[in-house]
Amino acid sequence: MINPLLSKAKTEEVHGTGNVVDETTKNSGYKDEKFDGLKNDLSANLNNLSIAQNAKKKLEETATVSENDGSRDDAGKAFKYQCISLKYRTDETSREVGEKIYEIIERHGTTFYDLPYNEQTAATLSLTAELQTPKNLSLMGGTELPGLLDVVVSTNQTFIVSQTDQAREKIGQEISIKVAEAKKATRNSLQNIVDYLNAISKIETSDEFVQLSSEIKNHIDKANAVIRGRKSREDNKEE
Repeated sequence: MINPLLSKAKTEEVHGTGNVVDETTKNSGYKDEKFDGLKNDLSANLNNLSIAQNAKKKLEETATVSENDGSRDDAGKAFKYQCISLKYRTDETSREVGEKIYEIIERHGTTFYDLPYNEQTAATLSLTAELQTPKNLSLMGGTELPGLLDVVVSTNQTFIVSQTDQAREKIGQEISIKVAEAKKATRNSLQNIVDYLNAISKIETSDEFVQLSSEIKNHIDKANAVIRGRKSREDNKEE
C-alpha cells in the first residue's frame, strides 16, 4: 500500500517528490496505457510548476530601482559606443552600418542614458522601437549590435517593472497564484498515480510492477517523514 503525500507538504517538497517519482516511472520497465497517461500528466504539471517557481524566484531576485537604472545606463552606453566603433572600422560595410545606426541614435539623443528616469524610459522605448524595424535589424545583422540591442530592451523593461511597486506586487500575486495552481495540479497527478497503483496491486503481480510500487512508496514515505518532523505551524509555512 502506497501512502499519499501528506497535505502539509510545501511546494518544494511536492516538486521534489514529484521529480523523483517522475524519474522512477520513466526508468521503470512497467508498461500500461492508463499508467502512461498518468505519467505524462505528472511530467506536464511538474514542468508548469518549475516554470512558475522560476518566475517567482526571478521576481524576488529583482534588484532595486537604482541598480536597474544603472544596468540600463550601461546597456545604452555599450550600444552607442559599439556604433561609434563600427564607424571607424576599416571595412566599408561596417562603417555604413555604424553611421546609419548612429544617425538614429542622434535623433533620439546621444545621451539618452543620462536622462531622468521617466524621460530615459520614453527615449529608450522610442529609440528601440525604431531600431527593431525589420529594415534596421537587417542592417545590423552580422554585427554585435543586435545582441547589444536586446540588452538595452531587456534592461529598460526590467527597470520599468521594478520602478512601480504596484506593478511588481500585481505580478507577484499573479505568479503566486500560478505556483499554487501548479502545486495543486502536481499533487493531484501524484495522488492519481498512487491511487491507480494501489487499485491494481490486487491483480498486478509482475516484477516490474512490484519494483515500481516499492520505489514510489519509499520516495513518498521519505518525504512524509520529513514533513512529520516539523514541530510547529511556523515550520509548515511556505518560504
